[in-house]
Amino acid sequence: RRVLWLAFCLAGCWLAPASAQELRPPTLKSMPPVTVPQELRLPASGRVAVTLIVHSSGAASLEECEASELLCAHIEDAIAAASFEPGRRDGVPIESRVAAELALVHSAPVQPQALPTPTPPDEPLLTFSSTAEVEARSQEQTVLELQGIRSIPGTLGEPFRTLELLPSALPISNGQPFVYLRGAPPVGTLSLYDDIAVPELFHSVIGPQTIHPGLIGDVKLYSAVPPSRFGRLTGGVLSAEKRPPMPQDRVHGEAELRAIDASALLNVPVMEDGSVTMAGRYGFPNGLLNVTNVDASIDYWDYQLLRSLDAGRARFELLTFGARDDTSIDESDPLNLFTLDVQFHRVEARFFGQKKNWELGGAALYGYDYSDVLDRSLDVPTASSKINRVGPRFWAHYGAGRVAVRLGAETLFL
Repeated sequence: RRVLWLAFCLAGCWLAPASAQELRPPTLKSMPPVTVPQELRLPASGRVAVTLIVHSSGAASLEECEASELLCAHIEDAIAAASFEPGRRDGVPIESRVAAELALVHSAPVQPQALPTPTPPDEPLLTFSSTAEVEARSQEQTVLELQGIRSIPGTLGEPFRTLELLPSALPISNGQPFVYLRGAPPVGTLSLYDDIAVPELFHSVIGPQTIHPGLIGDVKLYSAVPPSRFGRLTGGVLSAEKRPPMPQDRVHGEAELRAIDASALLNVPVMEDGSVTMAGRYGFPNGLLNVTNVDASIDYWDYQLLRSLDAGRARFELLTFGARDDTSIDESDPLNLFTLDVQFHRVEARFFGQKKNWELGGAALYGYDYSDVLDRSLDVPTASSKINRVGPRFWAHYGAGRVAVRLGAETLFL
């Protein structure tokens, strides 16, 4: 049973010495609980400091309230319905000022419960107390929600391009989707899709993004020091969440055809509790380059595949995506020929489970990165690299009431 807690602290100035007068502080006889509607937000402690005036008649009125106007209105109603035994000096009722803390609840009103009358001490006691409240400040983040994110002007319907519109972000130049984040260069910002690092956000430097826009949900930007779960990073983080599950009662798809490329997305329900989502893009800008007599060749493509299966309190996912860019500049001049071939691939198998107040998860990642650069104008014309990476990770989240704990670990082998 919820109990209304009221702490009294008698404050006042007395003209005669305490030893010459019989002083009795006011006491609470009855008071209804302070209940507020569910839509009103309570303080973190659940309590509000107030100052009351207890009149000689036994009624009380609210003098000060350290809360919002709506909360104070509910507190004032409860105090008006309360009944007090007034303070007395030599047996005569007097008006008293009382500092109190009231506990607020969202539950339905309960029957008022009389608090025990405290027994005054034989001699007056002088008590000093101090209270300090410290508010924990979490890492602030900028969130762009799925609703309307693809219709922001100037982003070509691509959520990752919204980065240049956010606070603390400064584009390198107009029209390029790379930014300085609080003075740090683009290489200092980690880009994630569903907690998987994406080494290349856009094709051919200023081309379309490598993840289909239809697969992206909310986009979060941590411009300062990110949460510890991202690990091994002191710069900013751009995190794109996976789009919420699509309706499982029908096939969903979308397609787009432009002068430089074509893209498509298809979601197909599988069995009762599963689905397969496929997406991809293929670029053919060479036709436009040939018409404009540009001595260059650009080819790019990407793919994404998500297979999910729900099994009661457990869920299994297989997520894979990748992209490739093959660019050549000055093809007619063998002495200044420049070529760039870059590609990456990611495959991750995941497990999610729930048990009582715990949410558990584990994943195994495989990644492959390849790059090859040829520049005939340099003394050392070629450079290439291949990187294979394998790494498991797991996490656990516990939540009960106001207690929340998150644990996690990750290992990466190159």
